[in-house]
Amino acid sequence: MIRQLVRILLVLVFVAFSAPLQAADPAPVSVPGWVIDPASSQLAFVAIQQGAEIKGTFSRFSGDIHFDPARPQESHATIRVDMASVDSQSAERDQSLQGPDWFGSESFPESIYRVAKFEKINENQYIAKGELVIRDLKQALDLPLTIHFSTDESGRQVAKAEGEVSVNRLDYGVGQGAWQDTQAVGNPVKIRILVIAHPAPAAPQ
Repeated sequence: MIRQLVRILLVLVFVAFSAPLQAADPAPVSVPGWVIDPASSQLAFVAIQQGAEIKGTFSRFSGDIHFDPARPQESHATIRVDMASVDSQSAERDQSLQGPDWFGSESFPESIYRVAKFEKINENQYIAKGELVIRDLKQALDLPLTIHFSTDESGRQVAKAEGEVSVNRLDYGVGQGAWQDTQAVGNPVKIRILVIAHPAPAAPQ
């Protein structure tokens, strides 16, 4: 009886060690990173005040972008905008925009657009599916984008993304007190982006 039990144990051990090892699941391939070229990129807006267009830009913004046109659902991005960098072509208006009735840039120094994924529409058309935060108020925001890839003179890959979307400023508390009156300043504000980016340097091994 004991000998028979020993034989069974020996057989089990032999089978266990002679079975081929299963290959481990391959590590997921990370989505390529991109670095914004601030000198060639632009973040602009257009608002309406008493029937006239007010155009402006933000000169300081940065992004953590990971995008692969073959894997848009796995791609993602975070764009941060320095609200104190607003330029509406009027120093007096810029000072007002940074005040507590508008951007409140002292209390809310940046706005953040977080993109959880991209949806591919056709060859060069995508929709960034994300959330925009201004003055700590968050709203879902889908941004249509046209994205093209090319190569510069040095052989480096270049990504160019362009898009335009309209947001309602009051959804983010932009315009307090008397400025909530949309007869003076319209509620919709157009946001236009032009982003030029290059591949991020490879991480050290």
